[in-house]
Amino acid sequence: MWCTVYVLYSSGEPVPIEKAKANGLYGWLRAHSKDPILEDRRCAAYLLPSPYANQMHSILPPLYSCSLRAIDGGVRLNGSESCIGNPRHSKQSWWVIPGEHQ
Repeated sequence: MWCTVYVLYSSGEPVPIEKAKANGLYGWLRAHSKDPILEDRRCAAYLLPSPYANQMHSILPPLYSCSLRAIDGGVRLNGSESCIGNPRHSKQSWWVIPGEHQ
């Protein structure tokens, strides 16, 4: 779905809500649960530049082991993102507002 995503954590630390609201990213949200074909047991979400792009072209680092929850005005995706050069994952949340770019 087309949506605007607001990143709520940076390097595992909460982003002030004013800063998060000022830095929304628009794209096509693709989320999936476990993928039996690729034998991927993780739930994942990607923000892509178009519905036809693959996850290699994600605008944001993918969100892994994610869960979603409906909140006022949208959806909150909670999970973790990989840290380059670090096998650990840092906490991440996205606030997702569905709809065409305003």
